[in-house]
Amino acid sequence: MRNAKHYIFIFSLIALSILIHESGHLFFALLLGLPVDTFNLGFGPSILSFNIMGLDMHLRPIPFGGFVSLKEGFEIYSIPFLDIVLFSLGGILFNLITIIILTKFTLFPLQLVFKNTIKFNFTFFNEYFTLKKGVLLFFSAIGVLINIMPLTPLDSSKIVIWTLHYFDVSESYITFYSLSSFSIFFLFFVYLNMPESIRHKMNILFKIDIDNTGFNYNYQHIKYYNDFLELYKNNYNAYRDFHKRTQDNINIYNDMDNISEKKKKINANKIIISDKIILERQEDILNRISDIIDKEFNTNKKGSQI
Repeated sequence: MRNAKHYIFIFSLIALSILIHESGHLFFALLLGLPVDTFNLGFGPSILSFNIMGLDMHLRPIPFGGFVSLKEGFEIYSIPFLDIVLFSLGGILFNLITIIILTKFTLFPLQLVFKNTIKFNFTFFNEYFTLKKGVLLFFSAIGVLINIMPLTPLDSSKIVIWTLHYFDVSESYITFYSLSSFSIFFLFFVYLNMPESIRHKMNILFKIDIDNTGFNYNYQHIKYYNDFLELYKNNYNAYRDFHKRTQDNINIYNDMDNISEKKKKINANKIIISDKIILERQEDILNRISDIIDKEFNTNKKGSQI
């Protein structure tokens, strides 16, 4: 039961990464005023459909992507080049924005994210991110890396086909490009999903430098990057702690300064009160002396009269 919940959780994150990707296409399609027909998650027959603000949305059973379809009869390759670029690469752009947000806007780790994604190095994502962030990062990076390949039916192929249409390349060449690029994509997909034993034999036969975990990049180089990232994080945390302590010290100094000012005011008030008391006492002494002199004078005056 626990494993089932774990797989459902992973699958939901994969679906979220696909939703983010397709939302990028939808966003630019609506922004550019393209006639959107349906928004689709997955491939195959529709198993669930609903309408939001006049837009038909479909959930399909094969969870290997999605697509935004335009109205039937609309010729997408007739729109300006910038529009086709934005519409085609909108999903990649949204995946990149997701990665940047999850890596806390630090651009340096982007290299590590993509290199470890190509390598299928899940240890990297487990060490430096939570499970939720790691899975979403990995599949967002997969969405970027796959769709930048100009292979049919991936996103970048639309830009290539638009360019071929723009230069009036014959339909036979465009068809050849579409079929050949789709064949390359299909063979690559089959290769990645082959059993390990068969793939290992193919690696030896064709001298392909790919190991069981993906493309064979230099492990030591990636380790240096990971160590540097760890050092970077530690230094950043130390700087943040130092900044916090400095701010605390400034606050303490300000408090002490305020206390000192209050003490100065209290001392000044004490001096004023003390001076006032002394003056009052002096005045009282003078009054007493005056009374004594008056009494002595009156006594002497009476004696002289007698």
